[in-house]
Amino acid sequence: MKGIISQAFKMIIYMTILTGLIYPLLITFISQVAIPHQAGGSLVIKDGKVIGSSLLAQQFQGDVYFWPRPSAVDFDPVKPSGGSNLGPTSKKLKDDVAARMQAIMKLPHTGEKEAPSELVYASGSGLDPHISVEAALFQSRRVAAARSLDETGEAKLNQLITSLAEGNQWGFLGSAYINVLTLNQTLDQKFPLKNSMIDEEKPNPDELLKAITIEEKQKKLGKLKLFFGMSAGVGKTYAMLEEAQQKLKEGVDVVVGVVNTHGRKETEAVLKGLPLFPEKWVKYKDAAYQNSIWTAS
Repeated sequence: MKGIISQAFKMIIYMTILTGLIYPLLITFISQVAIPHQAGGSLVIKDGKVIGSSLLAQQFQGDVYFWPRPSAVDFDPVKPSGGSNLGPTSKKLKDDVAARMQAIMKLPHTGEKEAPSELVYASGSGLDPHISVEAALFQSRRVAAARSLDETGEAKLNQLITSLAEGNQWGFLGSAYINVLTLNQTLDQKFPLKNSMIDEEKPNPDELLKAITIEEKQKKLGKLKLFFGMSAGVGKTYAMLEEAQQKLKEGVDVVVGVVNTHGRKETEAVLKGLPLFPEKWVKYKDAAYQNSIWTAS
């Protein structure tokens, strides 16, 4: 029995070292030597900075760029990838697709031809970096107009799309597709944005300042905590004043209104050092009354 347990224990150790240490290190070494770009995540670098990965879709905004497929995970690679899990009979799916189609068809320079289905349906992973050549050509007129390209420029743009198309898998599976990040990168190189176009893509400075101002005001908003007590002799006043002293030490603004110590020395002692409202004289029916902050009655 002991021999079987010993053998099992040794096997666990051996397999842990083999599959948990040696095998991963070996595969990592081979991949870094043979295919370093793919092993590193197929990162896309521009001006020395990583701007994305050719394996992951990212959201492009503005008419000057081609758009990828919608994403059910908001193009966030940190979230678990996946679709919306809405079935073909789902009313929400139907409404979402109809809203996306309506939004696309309202765009200028779209034409009357209905948008390809992939531009209104999210991908299964939510991070599909590709669209079909048809979906790219559908958007070309909008992009060309946004970049102030004439008919010749639009024709060259369509040629660019075709040249960047990746063929069918193994020559016969699926249709030709194109990487959106690669397309937009090449687009900026071949048809650079003018300063006026770049400015259009920037947020409005007045709106940005307004948003920052509102955010700063919200950060400065404080909390007002009022203590009310009754039924003398149960220790509430002392407890409230003791907490006020602690809050004052923590840097919290504290001010004391009306307190009646009932002659208790310990209450008077814990009250000392706390900011007090100034005394006020109140006139009532031809008589003046002093609103005392605290009394030692």
